[in-house]
Amino acid sequence: MGRSGIDAHINEQYGVQRAVQECMALFVCKNERKEDLSVSFGEALEALKAGKKLRRAGWNGKGMFVVYQKGYPKGIPCNKQTAEAWGMNEGELFVCNPYLQIRNVNGSHSMWVPSIGDCLAEDWEVVA
Repeated sequence: MGRSGIDAHINEQYGVQRAVQECMALFVCKNERKEDLSVSFGEALEALKAGKKLRRAGWNGKGMFVVYQKGYPKGIPCNKQTAEAWGMNEGELFVCNPYLQIRNVNGSHSMWVPSIGDCLAEDWEVVA
């Protein structure tokens, strides 16, 4: 088999593999087999920045998920509680950088920093 024959074989093989992968992805999506849709933290972070809600498959808490908050780069008038905490005047602009926020089991929300285990995990899932 000459070089062009090898290239054609590789292209044909790659095309078949790609078609199978796309077909499997469609099957998984239609059947909502979320365990097959797990991603790394790097991929999860990109999805978060794109506005998706994510969770870890390994989390035991029902209804827990993480979101990306864009913050307030131009500032937001601070309320009394924030003003007192930061030694500011109520209504003064409070500038806040982007951050991650988690929905806790009890429905409350907190700023969130991932653990080393979260960063190295490969079981991140998009929440529908």
